[in-house]
Amino acid sequence: MKKYINQQDMRQANAIDVLSLIREHPGITRRQIANLTEFSWGAVSGITAHLLEERYIIEEKRESTGAGRIPLGLAVNGSEHFVLGLDVNSSGFRGVVINLKNEIVTEIARPADFSDADSLLAAITALAQDTANAAGEHSLLCVGVAMQGLVDSERGLSVSLPQCPGWKNVPLAEHLTAALKLPVTLEHDPNCLLYAWSRQAEHDDAILLRVDNGIGMSVMFGGRILSRPGMFEIGHQPAVRDGIPCTCGRSGCLEAYASMRGLAARAGISFAALTERADSGDEDARRLFSEAARYLAESVCGASALLDIKNIVLCGDMWQRAPHFLPMFFAEAAEYAKDQLPLFCRMTEHNAAFGAALIALERSLDQI
Repeated sequence: MKKYINQQDMRQANAIDVLSLIREHPGITRRQIANLTEFSWGAVSGITAHLLEERYIIEEKRESTGAGRIPLGLAVNGSEHFVLGLDVNSSGFRGVVINLKNEIVTEIARPADFSDADSLLAAITALAQDTANAAGEHSLLCVGVAMQGLVDSERGLSVSLPQCPGWKNVPLAEHLTAALKLPVTLEHDPNCLLYAWSRQAEHDDAILLRVDNGIGMSVMFGGRILSRPGMFEIGHQPAVRDGIPCTCGRSGCLEAYASMRGLAARAGISFAALTERADSGDEDARRLFSEAARYLAESVCGASALLDIKNIVLCGDMWQRAPHFLPMFFAEAAEYAKDQLPLFCRMTEHNAAFGAALIALERSLDQI
């Protein structure tokens, strides 16, 4: 947490609070801001004047409610200052551009290329540049990247990515900063998803589970996402003792049994073909999905009990591309957790790029 040690720090913090309030309450007046924040009238006037000068906000006429002067309302400027967000995942790439109203104005999706480190870096760079170009004349403030694998956000490093041969300690934030001439924030993809979810949810505590070609997890406690390199790597916790090899180099990992890639590898066919067989009633295919559901339910319900967090957010291609898997998972969770069953909800994995943009925007506002 940042410690405010001088007046400049405090002014920036107050400006962020005021901008957030205006975003949440379009048309709010300066007097209303002063009442809600308990900032002085002079402080509110100074902050809003600066935000207006920098074009972060605009003034709007309010409807008359009677005699007297009508105060101007304030709203976030959705026509200037945009943020680019990227989702780098082996299930697919996605790029978005959002405005200060948190609205998506541009979106690009394409297949992922994890064939080798050079190809992946080139593909990420191309995605970033193409998304930025699609934004046209919009002024970009910064970039947020939701990255699969082990991530060191503080140093902007993509530490490891088992799905991509040769990918190790890649300074991705530095590379994209040089390519785009913009500040870049790198974050673990489940954290981006959970951050996006938290902006609309009423809960301060939650666990997010992303299941596609890999398995990722994020935890929010007291409204704060807990994060450090290697934390909550649930996909690489042991699920089966002396089990099959995982891409991380260990054996018996949850990801080797319950991810789309793991299931396809166990079956020796594509995930799409395996899903078709399961849908048609093939016993071997359904057994693989049933085992995956059991391992996954045990892991996430165990995490819920350990952390004492009941809200579980499910996302990822697995739940969409294998419709029969969700009821299997719920049945296993109910059997495992009994009367301590968590509360499950679904969200779209497309929100990873959106969440990355939101995180980058929040950090960029420190410079207001």
